[in-house]
Amino acid sequence: MQKIGDITPTADANGEWTNGNVAGGTPPTLIDARWLNTIQRELINILAVTGVTTDPTKDNQVMSSLAGYFLQNLNNLSEIKTAGANAQGAARTNIGAAALTGLATQLFSVAAATGDNHAVNLKQLTAAITALSLGSASTRAVGTGANQIPDMSSFTFSGTFGGWVAKFPQGLIIQGGVTAPITSAPYDTGFAFPIPFPNQVLNIWDFNIAPAGGSQKVEWSFNNPSLLGGSVRAIGVMVQGSASINSPFSGLTCGWVAIGR
Repeated sequence: MQKIGDITPTADANGEWTNGNVAGGTPPTLIDARWLNTIQRELINILAVTGVTTDPTKDNQVMSSLAGYFLQNLNNLSEIKTAGANAQGAARTNIGAAALTGLATQLFSVAAATGDNHAVNLKQLTAAITALSLGSASTRAVGTGANQIPDMSSFTFSGTFGGWVAKFPQGLIIQGGVTAPITSAPYDTGFAFPIPFPNQVLNIWDFNIAPAGGSQKVEWSFNNPSLLGGSVRAIGVMVQGSASINSPFSGLTCGWVAIGR
């Protein structure tokens, strides 16, 4: 492409247009037909590359041609194909798709695809899953939502005998612990869950921390537990071999297990 300085000596030292300074002896740059024709040929060549015929009724053909060239509306990146294998490889690297090199020659067969860079189509993969009797589990995502398979991180346990928490997928929580000893009538004691239940206490059970070497069984009654905990009262003590129920006494403790969500 020619600059105006290639055509007329009235351009400035950089070969560019100048308004000149007549008083200072610098003439303005002349408008020369040769330079105008250069610009016109450059514009016409943009249309020619994309196969657009000039139309004197339109004044957006250069922009349409450029859009077709760079946005693939017309050439669909054919210039990369024409540029050869090196240009194609560079283009794949630039868009992070270098692993697609040689895709057209990859194996699409479960039986024959033995290399790390071999491809298998979806229909064949589905057939392989069926043949291996993997069932629908092989296509499920890992997680705790509907139709997902939880991994071991979805099952947690912490604590000791005196207070522990087990968590399960979809929000189920089981907790357990041991109350402080009761002291005197009415023989009740409070307890707190190791962690609050977020939504609801579904049920709670007692288990016996047996006094007298296991020959006695204490009956306990829970009083409306909340999300944070509750209270429990000793109702009576059954003694092995006795038909009567004895009164509670100080020092008894209640083991409990609660389930909620």
